Amino acid sequence: MGYSLWELNVYGTPTDTTAPSTEASLDGPGAGGWFTGPATVTLTASDEPGGSGLASTEYQVDGAAAWTVYNGPFEVAGDGVHEVRFRSTDAAGNVEALRSAAVKVDGTGPATAVSGVAHGGVYGDSQDVRIAYEAVDPTSGIATTAGTMNGAPYPSGRLQPLYDLGRACTS
Repeated sequence: MGYSLWELNVYGTPTDTTAPSTEASLDGPGAGGWFTGPATVTLTASDEPGGSGLASTEYQVDGAAAWTVYNGPFEVAGDGVHEVRFRSTDAAGNVEALRSAAVKVDGTGPATAVSGVAHGGVYGDSQDVRIAYEAVDPTSGIATTAGTMNGAPYPSGRLQPLYDLGRACTS
């Protein structure tokens, strides 16, 4: 009959006094540290070689009151920065110090506001208009904003003489 080192020392000096270790990995669509849809969280726990072995891994999302037993990857959704807290316990009762991971989700695209012209407005060719645009994204912010007119770059705030619109869009 075989016994592990930990089992032989149950009635003597405990040999497993080291807590297990858990790592979190995040996966899903997105870029720049932000997910554009639900993020999948995978927790991987291990006990030291010769230790008592893992008993459980559990997690909380956004400060939930109760711990959830980890049974496999789970999703975190909804715009905002979410906190996933996690810990593991080994068979000897050693509990890992609380760990956490930030999960940043922004599934809502930015909104762009255009000023200087009215939707459906009719303007004469003797007028000048100043066309401006601004993008807003309250969750992850705006990385870049670029405007085009007829496929050509068009800077925000540009004064546009309407008589010259045909040349301005092609030059």
